[in-house]
Amino acid sequence: MYNKMVVFLYVIVSFGECSSVSSCHILDVITISLSRLLDFVLDNYEAMNIDGILGISKTRAYLEDILPHINNVTIASQVLKLIYKAETIYFLQLPNLPEYPFKYYVFKTYLLPPNNWKNVTFLNDKLFTDTEIDAKFSEVFSADEFQMYVRDNGFNETFFDDCLVELITAAESCQITQACLQYLAILPKKFGVLFSGYRVTHMLLFLQIARIRKCLYDTQELESMVQKECSYIFWELQKNAEYKFIPKLLDLTLEQIDLCGYEGYSKFFQKRFLDYILRSQHQQGCFKLITVNNAVTKNKRESSVMKHGCNSHATGLAASVLALFLKALSVTDLMKTF
Repeated sequence: MYNKMVVFLYVIVSFGECSSVSSCHILDVITISLSRLLDFVLDNYEAMNIDGILGISKTRAYLEDILPHINNVTIASQVLKLIYKAETIYFLQLPNLPEYPFKYYVFKTYLLPPNNWKNVTFLNDKLFTDTEIDAKFSEVFSADEFQMYVRDNGFNETFFDDCLVELITAAESCQITQACLQYLAILPKKFGVLFSGYRVTHMLLFLQIARIRKCLYDTQELESMVQKECSYIFWELQKNAEYKFIPKLLDLTLEQIDLCGYEGYSKFFQKRFLDYILRSQHQQGCFKLITVNNAVTKNKRESSVMKHGCNSHATGLAASVLALFLKALSVTDLMKTF
């Protein structure tokens, strides 16, 4: 597989250079960071659960999308090596992933294939600037208050998984129960308490999977909902940045950039976000969930602890986000903002 990719590389990639020394440097920094991450996972792939492997699968998809757009042979060669590592992790761990309970079989079979996550199209910042936020939520005055409101979202991951199984296994019309529809596909009049943090990112993920399933939903309405959700998520991300990025929210921050970055919103690809991600990487290449006092935060249910106290969910998300940054900077003019 790898030798075929090398041949493919020399067919599609011209022998040009990066547009500037700084642009070469940024791409190099990202590829080195992602390479360290994937090396860590290769050595510990058996600790990666389904959610973690989903991040690796998306990483591979984004990297494969990049190749036709790279005009620097050195960077392209590095990307090929990253693809090979991600592909190796995927095929090594796939047979080890559980298929029971039934939801794991569904997720493994229908969500993990990399082809589901290809062809990201970057947009021109088509986000709403007037997203309605509950006044009580928008007027928080400290990092602790912000963190409390973001985490107080009423998100039920078990129920979300059940709804996702409904969606994936439904007929072409993708009819789901009223309870799931109400919980994941009806937007509030105002975002805020009970509609924040992981609740909103999972509402977005639900719509993305409905799109992948080619559900017979109103396409225009679906895209409008995605736009509203990412507009609100960007508000949260900016607020987090104002507080110098709250360590307890690292996993959520990665998830926000990953999901809305996949939608192509270029505002999620800012240097300050990339710098924070690179600063958060453990010296071993993975990502941990740590508080200011070095206490491990409460893990998401669908995650596992790896060597050095690293977290499979955060590590998989970080891989996907770094690959998205690499793609965004390779196929758009965003490099000039760095």
